[in-house]
Amino acid sequence: MYKTIRVLIAISLVMGIVLLAHDRVAWANYSPDQSLSAENHEMQSVAPAPGDKDCEKDKGKDKDKCKGTVKPPHPRDLIIPVTGDYSVGGFCTLTIELKDPEITLDASIETPLPGELPDNVQKIRQGCLLTYYSSNQRINELTPELGNTTICFAGIPSKQMLLYFYDIYSPNPEWVPLETTDQDGIACASGNGSGVYVATFQQP
Repeated sequence: MYKTIRVLIAISLVMGIVLLAHDRVAWANYSPDQSLSAENHEMQSVAPAPGDKDCEKDKGKDKDKCKGTVKPPHPRDLIIPVTGDYSVGGFCTLTIELKDPEITLDASIETPLPGELPDNVQKIRQGCLLTYYSSNQRINELTPELGNTTICFAGIPSKQMLLYFYDIYSPNPEWVPLETTDQDGIACASGNGSGVYVATFQQP
């Protein structure tokens, strides 16, 4: 009889320990901020560069002193609140200067493309979607007083790359070629508009 009671007590203790450990793991793994959403622009999915003492000590520092940083792995969706260099899914890179603390940029990979590319260019499957917000309200363009963005893509050897922009927020969107610099295998253009950007080249 006593042996049976001791066995039951031992089993109860083991079950209690297992349940307690399970609860702790569940709490450790849960975070309400883990999912990125274009509707929640107060969440900083990209932090200032590690070791930046100015940013750690005083969150009110000038944004130029709180640089962003490109850190692997490359997420496919970023909410960018500060000046810096960023990679979106390892597909496109952004060099951003934000002059207004109310401005944020939502950057993500767009697959498939929202519209057919012109017939005379090489077809591709995805692009980079940039959407600017001011005080959580979408804006069509990052004007010079608000900041500046340069978007770049890896080029293809022996091909003259050309960036195109597609304003998905326009009632009549179309692909518009951008003034592109293509140097050392990197093709870049201004990325100040809210919309989709791609890099391609002319068909022979």
